[in-house]
Amino acid sequence: MEAMVRIVWTSVLLLLSVGVSADVVLLSSSPSKVASSLQALLTERLNTPVQLISNVNQPLHYERYELAIAVGADALKDYSVPKSLPLIAAFVSQTEYQMYSDRLSSAVFVEPPMERQLRLAEAILGEQREYGVLVQKQASADVLRSGVNVYVVEEFETLNHALIKLLAENQALIGVYDPQLYSPNNIKNILITAYRHNRPLIGPSSAYLRAGALATTYSDLNDVAERLSEIALRYKNKGDWIKADFNPYFRVGFNEQVGRSLNLLLPDIDDVTRTLHQREESE
Repeated sequence: MEAMVRIVWTSVLLLLSVGVSADVVLLSSSPSKVASSLQALLTERLNTPVQLISNVNQPLHYERYELAIAVGADALKDYSVPKSLPLIAAFVSQTEYQMYSDRLSSAVFVEPPMERQLRLAEAILGEQREYGVLVQKQASADVLRSGVNVYVVEEFETLNHALIKLLAENQALIGVYDPQLYSPNNIKNILITAYRHNRPLIGPSSAYLRAGALATTYSDLNDVAERLSEIALRYKNKGDWIKADFNPYFRVGFNEQVGRSLNLLLPDIDDVTRTLHQREESE
């Protein structure tokens, strides 16, 4: 009996060492709720096993997989995926994508496009208004195309000098995705200064709604899974790639308490969401 138990246990260990059979591997630099939830959503949408790897020291046999998906720029940095295996990135900024573009077949940018955020601002505050953005050094092509007024922080004595000039000349500050510029150390001062000038912050992401932004567009985990599945199935069925881009699946969030503080009558959120989607689909 004891010998039989040893044989069974050895067989189990052997199976575990071989690993789970899967067509898709999801790479995360560390265990996270986001990665495990994304694994479940992708498994459902792709109708195929998706294996989650969240230990960078775990030996990987990439030849077992047909597709790899990296969760964030850290995963792109930590895992050496061979060029023979198609690789998609999620939760990377447009700037981060450009750093790793030679390794990537496609990507879903984490931030919304500036044009979408500008249209949201116009839906709330009006189209015939001026809107400004702060950037640390230079504006991206996406920002420049939108037609917003750009204020380069390094051209001013301090961040506060740039911010005050922007607030004096524009109806609202539209946040760009820049974790350094909109760091926890900076965001409190940015919001206090903006609201002293009776000017709201739009964006840059849903996390800033809780901090005190007025509104933003954003893609939640379901939206990210939807786009990743779309990219993967397009490649599987047609053999080509949807280009790396902003996520076309998105939602709109308002901070109604901030709206009341600024004496703003916010429009119907469903109407705004529908209008923004229709504008993008018609282009």
